[in-house]
Amino acid sequence: MRKVVAVMAIWFVLVSSAILIICLPSAREESAGEAEPEGEGTDRELTDLSTLHDNSIKGPQKIDMSSYRLKVFGNVRQEIEYTYEDVVSRGGLERYSVLYCVEGWDAAVVWEGTRIMDLVLPSGPEDDSKVLVFHSADGYTTSLPLDEIAAKEMLIAYGANGKTLPVNVGYPFIVVAQDKLGYKWARWVIGIEVSKEEGYLGYWERRGYPNDADVEDWK
Repeated sequence: MRKVVAVMAIWFVLVSSAILIICLPSAREESAGEAEPEGEGTDRELTDLSTLHDNSIKGPQKIDMSSYRLKVFGNVRQEIEYTYEDVVSRGGLERYSVLYCVEGWDAAVVWEGTRIMDLVLPSGPEDDSKVLVFHSADGYTTSLPLDEIAAKEMLIAYGANGKTLPVNVGYPFIVVAQDKLGYKWARWVIGIEVSKEEGYLGYWERRGYPNDADVEDWK
């Protein structure tokens, strides 16, 4: 009788283990399918970027890409210039993020781009560097804290919603400053300046807009 009970117990353990193995997905199954873009939930319809209102200081900029260079300079050990192709070749990252404008409209976009810090770090920023100042082709500037850019792995984007970034949105590059208001999303970027001037004020900030530009404080 004891042998029968023991055999039945062993059989029960084996069957239970088999059921457990069948029910648990393998690592391959858990990772199957296309990766979702990083960022906020993608539960809303993406914005038609051709409908965006132009609020730039000099209108959309048309840049001569044959001579274009993205310059990283300032408080660095070595200045670097990147071609458009250099930046794109370091990218391939997708991130869903909503651009909120102080005018009251917003745009839900899946951005494709390159980590800003992947372009800045090779220049060797000095230890006392505090912010990055973004320079646009129309003379516009704005800044963001260096540590926040690094922590959030902010992108400089060359694509939007599966297409090349439109001129009206900032081609060749726009700063994807997630969690920040739209005036921190510099467009038509031609330069990234590493600066130790923690309180640097850009175009709209000099005109009274908050320098931190947090979306949560504005909503």
